[in-house]
Amino acid sequence: MANMDESVISQIRDLLAGSETVGIVVGKNPSLDALGAVLALYLSLQASGKKVTAASATEPLVEHSNLVGIDKIRANFEEQGGDLGDLIVSFPYREGEIDKVSYTLDDGALNIVVKPGELGLSFTEQDVVFRRKGEYPQLIFTIGVPRISDLASVFDINALKDTMIVNIDNKVDNQGFGDAVMVSPQSSSVSEQVASLLTSLGFEIGLDTAQNLLSGIQDATNNFQSPKTSAAAFEMVGILMNKGAARAQFRKQQEEREFPPQDQGQVLQQLTQRQDQRRQSSSQRGEQPRRDQRGRNFPPRRDQNQNQNQSQYQQEQRQPSVSPTQQGSGQAGQSLKNPPEDWFTPKVYKGSTNV
Repeated sequence: MANMDESVISQIRDLLAGSETVGIVVGKNPSLDALGAVLALYLSLQASGKKVTAASATEPLVEHSNLVGIDKIRANFEEQGGDLGDLIVSFPYREGEIDKVSYTLDDGALNIVVKPGELGLSFTEQDVVFRRKGEYPQLIFTIGVPRISDLASVFDINALKDTMIVNIDNKVDNQGFGDAVMVSPQSSSVSEQVASLLTSLGFEIGLDTAQNLLSGIQDATNNFQSPKTSAAAFEMVGILMNKGAARAQFRKQQEEREFPPQDQGQVLQQLTQRQDQRRQSSSQRGEQPRRDQRGRNFPPRRDQNQNQNQSQYQQEQRQPSVSPTQQGSGQAGQSLKNPPEDWFTPKVYKGSTNV
């Protein structure tokens, strides 16, 4: 079991025991890891009998559609539905333009009357907004949210005087807000934190919950290739796979690994720079001109004249060889072709006594 602060676990257990309504929220542009943790916690708490609401500061992306329960994510906590919420009528207001607000009952209809002041009403019927506001949950879990101000679009922060907050995050810059803080920068994902929390609290982890958590861990650790992958991540993965979760084919976006588009001029310039660097590197490795004992430079190992001589030599080698006798005059060559009759007969030396 992953090491966790037992005092924090006990505190969260007590908060859950005293709360019937629970909210789970994530900030703007959440990752698959954060949403997987949110929905896993949502499914587990709902299965335990809690009334749970999940919210996100921004809408989930298409890449998050494989998470179980993604359709349960709301934009805020205000719309609880039914008769639990108050109906609020809102319209713009400027000092001095409204004298009095009252209401009348007319044939079963409630009429809200706004009497203009000295400046008159500056808004029209199109500026009137109707919305239903419900009670905030008694307990709210924030997942992967470093600052409480990041959730201003989800709920009115000033109205949370009676709401307890559990802060779960693995970011270093987390401000440590909340009544129970479970912030661990050593964790490679918030999904492994939620998995460890549910296991420590004794919650039953169903197949859908396990699959959401495994998908979150897999995404946060780059399919377990990230050097930041913690030991707790592998430990939780083993537990989740025993619950039936399966590792899906991982398709991480490779945008950061691809080269940015460049025009032809930039490519040629880069190639030229690389060639210059290679020449300079070769010069630095000690490939200097050769010198004789008197300090004079030898000619280069391979110059143009040498190339020409070598080419001429190769052409001569391809021609048939000719003996020195055959290189004589044309007449001599002709006589060799037609030797005299006594050419092959033995020769006798006839000496002379004359001195």
